[in-house]
Amino acid sequence: MLELARTKSVEPDLNGAIALAQKIPASSAVHKEAKAAIATWRKDLTRGQTMVDSIQAAMKARNWGLAIQQLRKLGKQDSDYWIQHVDRLRQKISAEQIAADQLQQARQLVKATPNNVQVLGRAIALAEQINPDTYAYTDSQVDVSKWMQSLFTIVAGKLPPHTDLKGAKVALQGLPRGVPTPNARDVLWFSRAQPLVTDEITRGPLYEQLWHLWMVMSQVRQIKPESPLHAQAKALVPKLETQIQDVTQLQVASALANLWQIPTFHLAINIAHGISADRPRRVYAQTLITMWQRDIERIEDRPYLNQAQQLATKGTPESLRAAITYAQQISNGRPLRIEAQTAIAQWNRQIQLIEDGPFLERAQTLAKQQRLADAIRTASRIRSGRVLYQEAQTAIQDWTYQLQLAEDRPLLDRANALAEQGNLTAAINTASQIAPGRPLSHEAGGAIANWTAQQNARQNPPPAEPDNQIRERRPPDSSVGPPYRSPYPDAPRPVYNSQPPTEPPPPPIHPTRTPYPQTLHRLNHLLARTQKQLRRPLLIYPHPRSGR
Repeated sequence: MLELARTKSVEPDLNGAIALAQKIPASSAVHKEAKAAIATWRKDLTRGQTMVDSIQAAMKARNWGLAIQQLRKLGKQDSDYWIQHVDRLRQKISAEQIAADQLQQARQLVKATPNNVQVLGRAIALAEQINPDTYAYTDSQVDVSKWMQSLFTIVAGKLPPHTDLKGAKVALQGLPRGVPTPNARDVLWFSRAQPLVTDEITRGPLYEQLWHLWMVMSQVRQIKPESPLHAQAKALVPKLETQIQDVTQLQVASALANLWQIPTFHLAINIAHGISADRPRRVYAQTLITMWQRDIERIEDRPYLNQAQQLATKGTPESLRAAITYAQQISNGRPLRIEAQTAIAQWNRQIQLIEDGPFLERAQTLAKQQRLADAIRTASRIRSGRVLYQEAQTAIQDWTYQLQLAEDRPLLDRANALAEQGNLTAAINTASQIAPGRPLSHEAGGAIANWTAQQNARQNPPPAEPDNQIRERRPPDSSVGPPYRSPYPDAPRPVYNSQPPTEPPPPPIHPTRTPYPQTLHRLNHLLARTQKQLRRPLLIYPHPRSGR
């Protein structure tokens, strides 16, 4: 039996040799020898197994240098058992290197273009060629599953929302060869289920969304386990169930809100708040909650606005003010606030028309009776900022002009009459009573300047000169400096007028367009003072070309 155990240790089968040697009883003469052999075999088995484990760990980590180093140590063992394992482990290392290179090449393809269907197909096909007995094959299955999911997701995403089985089959025909192709029906329903698990599909009535979710989920559940889409479809089912639960809650909440009562609105809001922040329909639920809160505010504020509108129908200032008081109870930010403010502005306008209309009508009546002062005082009672204020101011300006014209015309007529009688001083004093800025102030200023010039000419007549001789005149200070020479060589000699210039009367000025009457009045006085200082009329030089 001991010899048979030694033969097994050479085969090599150390475990079998140890098991056979252990059957030798203690009473046997070779028991001591068998016990020593067992100890030797166990020591070789432990030492060699430690090296084999390190070689396998190095292969899993793709540390080929360490794996070969441990393999060389194993080949130096005295045990024939482990020497026979060296060749098998060397082949294993070589196979693992080839498998790792294949997996790395497939991963590089996907990394370069992760969204290309053809590239994903080639990567999957390359990974499927990896030896199943290698560690790289186990890693490749995880990648293949992920690539398959991406590939079918891209194919399903390219399908139109309302495609049929025929369109799904056409899409599947474009997949690379060697890729396990699912049933066209599975791809069709998978493509319809994927968008539903997000919060993007919230269009249409809630009952239509709920029906669509139930139909799609029932079809996705029928995808068989052997389908390549089974794992992805199985992952979609819980998300679809969550969507169905949320839509059902929102459907119930909407039904309660449609009753249009404040208590039912609050109940609907509480139900919608049950959709947590991590759920896809949370945003849609918040939109409905905001809308229902605005509806509650409308219901709460509508009685105030209705009561205000009912009071405003009486049309009296008291009723309109009471209507404004009711409408002002609708605070800022409420849905009916704009409508209330529009109504308040209209009622304020009505109040002002009722209060100020009689003043303007009375003023217009007084103006027709030529009681312009009374009309102005009556219209002035309309304050600034009121509706009729601008209209009243326009009328006041017109009546003021007429009143000033009526007050100043007799003064100017009296002054003209005095001037015709030769009483220029009285005429000037009478016309000076017309203040600047009044409609006839410009006409009065022109007349005053003319009368002043005539008065100065009478008081200081120029010295007589022979008619047949025209002498050069020098300025009053001609004793100093050369004789006067005209700046125009070809111009005629200056001529002294014994009388003030008889200019044509100034053109009539539009009453509302009097140009700077105070300035004209000052110029007239300056002209008269200059003539008085020179003690003679001003010289008038005719223009060399026009003769003026």
